[in-house]
Amino acid sequence: MTKSCKVLRAPSTERAVGTSARVRQLGEIARSGDTTRQAYTDGVLVVIDGLAARMAPEDPLASRVKALSLLGLMAGTLQLSRALTDRQLSDDLLAQGLRNALTLVDAKPGR
Repeated sequence: MTKSCKVLRAPSTERAVGTSARVRQLGEIARSGDTTRQAYTDGVLVVIDGLAARMAPEDPLASRVKALSLLGLMAGTLQLSRALTDRQLSDDLLAQGLRNALTLVDAKPGR
């Protein structure tokens, strides 16, 4: 298992990623009422605004949708990796997801 996969599988990482049902319960949230979905949206905006500020400190708003896409990529990769029974396939998915996320962070606008 790669070092990156070990970090993503660490209990503290899995607990942090699952905090406040941001990752694990997407389906349930999507089926919830407006109040719940708005609270979820507000929480996601805090996360992506933080990501965007790190991705483009000079203009975070320009990176907001890119940060949202990055969060979606990471959440989907983590959810799918947890659902797989093949540990090696799961590790490979996590490693590729990490490479994809890093590529997205480093990509220039319009590319």
